[in-house]
Amino acid sequence: MLNFIFSAKNVCVPSSSRLNSSPAPSGHHNINLSSSSALHTPNGGSAKIDWFSPSSPYLCKTFVTDLMNTYGRRERDRKRMLVEEETRARLLKEKRETKDKMLAEMLEKRLHFSTEDDVEVIPELTPEMEDAVKNALIPYPQGEVLAESFNISITRQHMSTLAGLNWLNDEIINYYMELIVQRSKEVDNLPDAHAMNTFFYPKLSTQGYRPIRRWTKKVDIFSKKLIFFPIHLGVHWTLAVADFRSKEITYYDSMGGSNHKCLETIKMYLASEHLDKKKTSYDVSDWKTTNMSPDEIPQQLNGSDCGVFTCTFAEFISRKATLSFTQDDMPLIRLTMIWEILQAKLTR
Repeated sequence: MLNFIFSAKNVCVPSSSRLNSSPAPSGHHNINLSSSSALHTPNGGSAKIDWFSPSSPYLCKTFVTDLMNTYGRRERDRKRMLVEEETRARLLKEKRETKDKMLAEMLEKRLHFSTEDDVEVIPELTPEMEDAVKNALIPYPQGEVLAESFNISITRQHMSTLAGLNWLNDEIINYYMELIVQRSKEVDNLPDAHAMNTFFYPKLSTQGYRPIRRWTKKVDIFSKKLIFFPIHLGVHWTLAVADFRSKEITYYDSMGGSNHKCLETIKMYLASEHLDKKKTSYDVSDWKTTNMSPDEIPQQLNGSDCGVFTCTFAEFISRKATLSFTQDDMPLIRLTMIWEILQAKLTR
């Protein structure tokens, strides 16, 4: 190991006699610093350095000051970089904490979006109701009709879609929507409502107005307050609601989705329907379209209950109730729907 680490700019030699008179410790090498000596370079060559020339940078008066300034600047740069890294780490931590807080608040809103006074308790089934529901869920014979109204027959096979985590089919949803419409006619203080068939929107969105123009030949939708549109997106059920009182079309998705195309399609349908049935144009330019955000409406926490959420959205909206149900209510709501279909009458 050398006594000095040096280059052409950073070696200070205070005295040649003192350097040459002291023996090198074991493991070290003496450096022979004569007035002119050879300095071996890393590439194997050598260079002559006149160590004690008046022009040598190592004998100048400012050498120590320059050396201290150099290392002082490096220390300042190191401290500056350290401060920058600490600041960056602090900002990243604050950003992560803010994001975590926002996610926690969103989840809290999804699960507890209503005040305690607004929360509606879903009534438990009586023993008699439970027995009837259990009987309806006996799978055979599959084709046996358990309920028949509104030109819709509900068989044991259809009813089984309400069991467990099964997906609801068209017959169940169409039947339940008709129960909602029926109640709106029987209860005076509820808004008059109409529900479109589950096959309505797929045909409208793919083939236009003409194929479905006769679907409403027996109903004047413009005399209603609410029109429900159950929307089937292949493997997912959602709900659109046209409110003639507020001139608004609202989209409800229990998985937090939005569907601007659906809202605009329904708006254009209203204009086409009025022109066809009333023979006059209908201005929909002042109609508002809204996609309900996940923190505004109940959200499902599995991949099976979208049909139940869709029916429950419609049921609550049709009687002006706060959407206070949650995923935890789904098993009981499924059983209640079975009882309501058997009785052809809603319980609330």
